[in-house]
Amino acid sequence: MTAAMTSGVSRRIALGDLKFLVIDEVRRLLVEEKQAAERDASTDFIAREKAQLIRRRSLRDAVLELGALADAIAAIFPELIKRTNKAKELAAKALPAATGSEMKHLIDEIIAFFRQPPDSSHSVVTITGDDNGAIFAIASKSESDTGPTQGGFAEALAATCNAQKFLAAVSEMIHGARLAGRKLSGIEQFVRAAAFQALEAGTSLPPAYRGIGVSGFRPYQTSLSLADPGEGHNLVTCLDARLLAGTIVHVEHIDRGNVTDREIVEAYRLPAPLNAARVRLQVGTVAPCTAYIGRAPFENGARPDAATYVPMAAVFEEDLLKAAHMIASACSVMFANGIADCKIAMERMTVTQLVRFMEAISGNVLRDRSRQFLSAAFNLNVPLLDDRSAGRPRWIGEKFGIAEVAIELASAGGFEKVTWDGASNLATSEPIIQYFTEAQWLEIIHRAHEHGLETYVSAGMDKQHMPACVFSGVDGVGIGTSLHYRKQDADGKYIMGELKPDAILEVLQVRDKAAATTRGRGAETLVMLDRLYFEKILPGECDALRAELFAALSKTAPSDEEIRNILCKLDDLAFWKAIIEHKRTCDLFHPVIAQAQRRLITEQFSMVLESTSAKVALHARLSKAIASTDITEIMEVLR
Repeated sequence: MTAAMTSGVSRRIALGDLKFLVIDEVRRLLVEEKQAAERDASTDFIAREKAQLIRRRSLRDAVLELGALADAIAAIFPELIKRTNKAKELAAKALPAATGSEMKHLIDEIIAFFRQPPDSSHSVVTITGDDNGAIFAIASKSESDTGPTQGGFAEALAATCNAQKFLAAVSEMIHGARLAGRKLSGIEQFVRAAAFQALEAGTSLPPAYRGIGVSGFRPYQTSLSLADPGEGHNLVTCLDARLLAGTIVHVEHIDRGNVTDREIVEAYRLPAPLNAARVRLQVGTVAPCTAYIGRAPFENGARPDAATYVPMAAVFEEDLLKAAHMIASACSVMFANGIADCKIAMERMTVTQLVRFMEAISGNVLRDRSRQFLSAAFNLNVPLLDDRSAGRPRWIGEKFGIAEVAIELASAGGFEKVTWDGASNLATSEPIIQYFTEAQWLEIIHRAHEHGLETYVSAGMDKQHMPACVFSGVDGVGIGTSLHYRKQDADGKYIMGELKPDAILEVLQVRDKAAATTRGRGAETLVMLDRLYFEKILPGECDALRAELFAALSKTAPSDEEIRNILCKLDDLAFWKAIIEHKRTCDLFHPVIAQAQRRLITEQFSMVLESTSAKVALHARLSKAIASTDITEIMEVLR
């Protein structure tokens, strides 16, 4: 460093993220070598890699993809085979690296191998590795030492920081009034308007928001997802603390207008991003906010299938890239302002196309994927064309069959949540909870939780349906229309009014009452056990009780005494006592860290019975990642 460099900025990259960074950089440098070889062979044309749809991937996937690229380059340029093999070796070294210092040595090796320019006397960047990752630093420079700067960055940064501080202060102001149960003063309302204007000007909310949590390990297992285009939330939901207890504030355009055919106009539609941002500002970190995105906007439209009349993408292969990028962009805008979940309609594609579509969205969305979820919304009234068996496609029209396949597809596509919807062309849809028996809903949600998916149901429901939803163990219940004032016009058409606070409170009270019953506690316990089963940390004796509990809850008339006996057996187990204690505070932690904590609880009990070097090493690696808040590394360990 030169004497002129007195200060600067830095960014810590955690070990897990650092591994992805290094593998991707090896890939980029390998492509540069390929282009250099092409340049030497011919100056007339240098090929480029065709832009591919980005997909969600693991570290191992990244290494395998790099290996395939290296082999393809070696096949075209055999003289590069030693270098392509070395590139594969360098990328593979990232996988077992245990410290940032090891990764820094690997970075130095990569720079040397690819013959990149060495540091100069004017260099203002450094990388320093330590146990938990690496610090990437850019020191400030003087104009006389390294030339003129671009200008504008410092001023823009200061203005952005000031604007975000203002938004944060306004959100806290609204929260204070909400807790006090008072209306904002006249001056406060004008200050809020100024904050709305800042959002409209493009200022992003500070990245503090509440996620929807994890099945079985949140304060309220079954949340009311309250739907409104936004203004109703701003006027009603956001200003009343009572309406936010165990509530998901869902933003979607729920007004259909004069067209009720859902094939022409979706029953729910994408809300204005500005409305979603305004809602998020007022809700703050008190409750999760979610948004509806909608179905894929295929450029070439959709055509009715000859046999079923179900619209299908006219030209899927050509439309996939743009449709996936548009949906991913809409989700990214929402996630940038702290929306916790984006719901995307799974329609107008075959089963294999749906998976590819979800993979593309998952890979392209900008988000914290451990706290911001993608939700696959399947309408149980719309048949699916299952083309997974070559040459033998079949239509799945039976509602329960669609619900079952939805679980498989959401999981395969890399989404975190499965939604079952029942919107139809009717002004008021049939309550979706009445599509199946209570035992069938319990089974389907139980199965989804075993796959690690969050669950959600919506369409046609009101307060009378909440007990059945609670007893099923579902995570979210979408209700919109019935919680607004409504009246009929002269033609008999219903006009939707503002949100009704009393109606919302009634739904929440019915929910809480059902959750407090023996059956409600049994359903919540089953969800907890299913989550531990998915995380592969459920001891055998607990798994046996899980099967007993599922059987007891599945009966036509579940016995409170039988459920209580099973819950008492669980309460006698030391492991379960530790899990219950963990649940009391786990919602205060990042969900990935909370999952790691549950893994450590299990490891502690298993090491009492049998301690191996592998278990000790895993315990140490996980403890270290938790201590350094290395979310990516934890996720790789838990994979």
